[in-house]
Amino acid sequence: MIQELKYTAEDVLKELTKLIPKAPTRKRSYLDKRNYLICILYYKFNFTEESIAEYLDIKRATVCSAKKNPIKSLDKDDVKFEINTMHLYDKFPYMVPRATKPPTKARARMVFLDTSTLNRIHLFKDKYHIDTTTAAIKLLISLGLTQIEKESIDFDIIWNKANKL
Repeated sequence: MIQELKYTAEDVLKELTKLIPKAPTRKRSYLDKRNYLICILYYKFNFTEESIAEYLDIKRATVCSAKKNPIKSLDKDDVKFEINTMHLYDKFPYMVPRATKPPTKARARMVFLDTSTLNRIHLFKDKYHIDTTTAAIKLLISLGLTQIEKESIDFDIIWNKANKL
């Protein structure tokens, strides 16, 4: 367990000010240190991306990327990142948030429908003021699955009922 030392946002800002090079650079050692401190400002002290960007005179999008970099680096066990930020970690110990997996993307399935079924879906869409046919189909599938899950009906009964429609 990390024992966090008492330090303030001002302490981090001072360190960040000392760290800023005279000329713009893309050196990994500098970027790792800067990103670690930005991560602390954003997650620990709840600074906004805009306020950090204004303070450092960089773009907000740069801050957005910088705050995530330590999370990704530590998640991948990036030794170089750990070496570059070792002395900062001693001064400003902070448990960087764990990476969260992005939600799984919807998978597309192509379904061919006969004209009468498609017409029924369009009528349903219009009757209930649903914006798109895709949204109507998703809703119908969800409603159908919910109905099946709620009632303990044998699938054969549902199948026979569906074929009568």
